[in-house]
Amino acid sequence: MAFYSNLDFVSKLKMKYSAANVVAVVLLSGTISLISCCQRGRVTRVRAPPKPRPPPPPAPPPLTIKNCPPSRTVFTSLGKLSARVPPNPPVYDSFNQLAVQTSGPNLNDLLPPGKHQITYRATDKYGREAICRQSITVEIARCSGLPGVPANGSISCDPKLQTLAGTQCFYSCDNYFQMAGDAQTRCLSDGTWSSLMPKCKKKCEDPIMQGQNGTIVCSGFPIRICLVVCHKGYELSENLSRGGGYIYCSADVGEWSHNAQDGCVKSSFLLESITSPMADPQHHIEQTIKILKLGT
Repeated sequence: MAFYSNLDFVSKLKMKYSAANVVAVVLLSGTISLISCCQRGRVTRVRAPPKPRPPPPPAPPPLTIKNCPPSRTVFTSLGKLSARVPPNPPVYDSFNQLAVQTSGPNLNDLLPPGKHQITYRATDKYGREAICRQSITVEIARCSGLPGVPANGSISCDPKLQTLAGTQCFYSCDNYFQMAGDAQTRCLSDGTWSSLMPKCKKKCEDPIMQGQNGTIVCSGFPIRICLVVCHKGYELSENLSRGGGYIYCSADVGEWSHNAQDGCVKSSFLLESITSPMADPQHHIEQTIKILKLGT
């Protein structure tokens, strides 16, 4: 039964039913509990209006994880098949309470290749919970493939590591060829090789003369012999004139006997034809090669 302390309610009843018809007012501790009214021989019970209820308390703010660690990819170390992942910083909820890791690997341990999921959970006094999940992918650091094999050469790599990061490969050139570039390369952790593939160049490559003052005619291998023939108005340099314009190179050594770049110089007197008296330089070179082979 409702109780009321406002006596205005009684006054309103008296005005409605007349004061004489209000026959009973029950007061308990100064409050009105029930009023019985008589009207035309009938007894009417009138209840006081209910008192408004107080508003409910405000809802608490939502529970969330405020610093959930982002997903990341970790590569193995050079030549390794597992990775040690650095630990995450502490994880807190929206009330600055520490969230707890409930599943997933320990980041201080070595993790094998693949995807790993870590779950963090937070709860509050209202029984609510917030969940955060982090994905960690461990990949083996490797190069996309073995480096190429140079022409007239070969390559050898550690068969155990193959293309794993840290793999070393060594280049070599065939006989009578020399290497131009790095003799070894290493697979780096970013998936690239440390150096480009070298070239195996033929030893005793034909020399190049500066300018257009003469012609070089070469033949033979592994003993390479060249004859420098000067154009009209030019003559052999003092260095080349001692050998009659011939220079040679043995592929076992890979060095020319003379430098042919400045082989022809301006002649001090006018010549009617080329300085070489030979009508067929190529024939003379072939004959010289035969003589050298007979002497070896």
